[in-house]
Amino acid sequence: MKHRFFFFASKLTRLAFLSKKGHTQPYLSYAFAAWLCAFLSVPTLLVGQDTTSMVFVKGGIFDMGSTKYPNEMPIHTVTLDDFWIDKYEVSVAEYRSFCEATGRAMPEREPAWGWKDDYPMVNVSWKDAEAYALHVGKRLPTEAEWEYAARGGAKSANYLYAGAPYPQLVGWFDSNSANTAQPRGLKKPNELGIYDMSGNVWEWCQDFYGSYTPENQTNPQGAKTGINRVIRGGSWFGNAANLRTANRYYSPEGFGSSLIGFRLVKDVEK
Repeated sequence: MKHRFFFFASKLTRLAFLSKKGHTQPYLSYAFAAWLCAFLSVPTLLVGQDTTSMVFVKGGIFDMGSTKYPNEMPIHTVTLDDFWIDKYEVSVAEYRSFCEATGRAMPEREPAWGWKDDYPMVNVSWKDAEAYALHVGKRLPTEAEWEYAARGGAKSANYLYAGAPYPQLVGWFDSNSANTAQPRGLKKPNELGIYDMSGNVWEWCQDFYGSYTPENQTNPQGAKTGINRVIRGGSWFGNAANLRTANRYYSPEGFGSSLIGFRLVKDVEK
């Protein structure tokens, strides 16, 4: 509610800017918006910054990883700054608009279910996802940001999956997907109101894939080099174990698959 109120206020101040000719008006409008933002204890955003269909994630400290598999060890303490994350995976319709605006071709391989507008975009490589992110002024999440958001951030109830103790409530996987991806947002969201972080499609992360290290970390960026990029979340084809918030896997950055999509994040303006 606070975020919606601020967006409404920012639109009003923008209208005030457009309707006045005095050069001091933009400063006064932004000052009012910044004051209102501070009063409501929400992040200060420049007027017009687009966070439509994104969820604000309050930064914090969490224990990343698990003891279930070696590649999820050791559990280590991570501190993250505030950020915004897409409420849904990037859709076919959104990616198609990017292709039309840039003259880029849609992937040659169409998934078995077709290019349906509200389905997650798939068959895109990490490089394709990165190009889309740059075009829309966002970026791919770090692996730490992805896991923190999937766990529910500061509102986490410590579920095994992203928003529930049982995968059927929040995700599509081999037992309930009918062997196909599904439209976005049909399952229960997690504690932050984010959909499909468990199942439907794996999601590209910014990081090169590498082993965890035990020391406390602040805004970690992952391995410095590598041949694979991190993917997270599991998919419509895999089993329930893949849907755990701590589960991690990898794929070559130039490889696209009907199992892999992506969502984006945006830094909070300071």
